[in-house]
Amino acid sequence: MKKLFITLIKTIIIGYLINDNVSAKPKWDSDSLFLGHLDRVCVKKTPSEEHQYELAVQILESNASTLSWLDIGALKFLASGTYRKTDGVTQPVCVSDNLYQRAALAIENRDLFSGRIEEHHLKLASKVSNPPVYIVEIVANVAFNPKVQLNNGKDTRPLARSILASFGTKSKEYSDISFNEMSAFDPLGTGAAQIAVASRHPKALSRIQELMYEILETSKPINKQERMRFYELAYALLADKESAKKYTAPIHDFMARDFAAWILPPKDMCRVLLKIHDMDISVISEFDYCINSKSKKS
Repeated sequence: MKKLFITLIKTIIIGYLINDNVSAKPKWDSDSLFLGHLDRVCVKKTPSEEHQYELAVQILESNASTLSWLDIGALKFLASGTYRKTDGVTQPVCVSDNLYQRAALAIENRDLFSGRIEEHHLKLASKVSNPPVYIVEIVANVAFNPKVQLNNGKDTRPLARSILASFGTKSKEYSDISFNEMSAFDPLGTGAAQIAVASRHPKALSRIQELMYEILETSKPINKQERMRFYELAYALLADKESAKKYTAPIHDFMARDFAAWILPPKDMCRVLLKIHDMDISVISEFDYCINSKSKKS
């Protein structure tokens, strides 16, 4: 019993002290968690890590009627997850879909996402592969809130939009509003584009192509913010890869452009093209930085 109690306290302390900026930082150097790292793989849990995750879920599955500090710790722990550094590479620890489905069910049963929705709530929602309507609606309420939703000094609406897009056709109810809010010059607009494609809006892909060309027409060389918005639009295409094959011409044009001296070549777009075109290496053969594995990744 004493050992179990110590392990429980350790789990909760981890939940409170975990550094979100290190362990659960937004991927792609943007506000988007939509797709995660295309190359990232997870590492197998140790028995100790397995026990920590199980304890965190069991805390949420309790019959308590009110939110406690134990619940908050468990939510933060599950939202951030654990990472392990091996040979200089930091990788997330693998967690089963079933574990996060259990967490989602417990959260719904106890209404643990009631009240102010913060960043850790959204990050936890992003880890649920088949979220219940309860979680989809909560994320959508943040995503389309007319007011800025500040948390840790940042507006969480772009993050919420990317997460809603990651729910695929479960976001279908928000397809029309997303299409109408698509734009190329802010993360709310590109987040809306991701939802529009994921929810299969019939005009979303052609509109994304138009928005990409809008960015390409803005300036030369492309600056950091323009690149970020372009990336987010490109990630949206991956939500409907088969249909997106006809809309990748702007990505090729983008990759052939001159970039500011301080911006590295867009190697992430190499991986996006490969994913869309079923790993056909010919689609990236014209770009040396895609083929040269020694080039730094942007």
